[in-house]
Amino acid sequence: MKNEPRSETYWGIVRRRFFKNKVAVAALLIVAFLFFIALVADFLANDKPLIMSYQGRIYLPILKDYAVSLGFSRGASTVTIFPGDGITQIIDHISRRPEDLCRSYANCIRAIYGTGHIIGVQAFLAVAREHAIVFYDAGWSKERVREELLGLLKIPVREVASGRAGLMGLSDEEKSNPDNLVPKFKNGSFNIIRAGGNAGKYSAIIPSIGGKGSIEPVTREIT
Repeated sequence: MKNEPRSETYWGIVRRRFFKNKVAVAALLIVAFLFFIALVADFLANDKPLIMSYQGRIYLPILKDYAVSLGFSRGASTVTIFPGDGITQIIDHISRRPEDLCRSYANCIRAIYGTGHIIGVQAFLAVAREHAIVFYDAGWSKERVREELLGLLKIPVREVASGRAGLMGLSDEEKSNPDNLVPKFKNGSFNIIRAGGNAGKYSAIIPSIGGKGSIEPVTREIT
C-alpha cells in the first residue's frame, strides 16, 4: 500500500512558494539588511567611541546621556526642569587636549558664586559640539570628564568662604587643617549635558543655589 502524501498547511505552501521566488528572497534580504543598519545607525555614524576602558571600568559612551543616567530608556522622550540663575559662557579656542579643556572648565566653574562658595552650589555644564569632539577624539566618556572635573574642583579649607556659604557647612575634622581639600559641590549636584549647535568652541555653565533636597533638577518622561 502506497503512502498517501502528507497534507501541507497553508503557511507551508506560502513559505515554499516564497523561497522558490529568488527575486522575493533577495528583496527580503535587502529589507532585513536596511532594518539592521537602522538599528545600529548610532554605532556606525557618530563621533563617540563605541567602547572604552578607564581605570579598570568599561564604558559605552554612545549609550548614555543625562536621562539614561537617571534610569530612563534610551528611546524615551524626557524634559528636565532646573531653576538655574542664567547662563555663563565658557569660551576656549585654544585647548586641544581633554585635560586642558577640563582645567579651563574648572577655572570657570570654581568661580560660581565666588571661588570660596561651596555650600548649596548646583550646576549643569552644557558642552557644545566642538568642545565635545575634543573628548570624543581622546576616547573620554562623560563619566571620565565628570571625574576629572570633580578632582580639579577641590578647594583648600583656607580659601573657603566664611559663614553659611562655606565654613559653617564643614565638619570640625574638615576645618582642622587649612590644607584639607573640600569639594566645590559640597552638598549640591553637578551634571553634564551635551548641547548647542555645530560650530563654535563654546560651552556654558547653568548654576543654581540650593543643596540636595531643596532645589534639584527634575526629569520627567513625556508620553
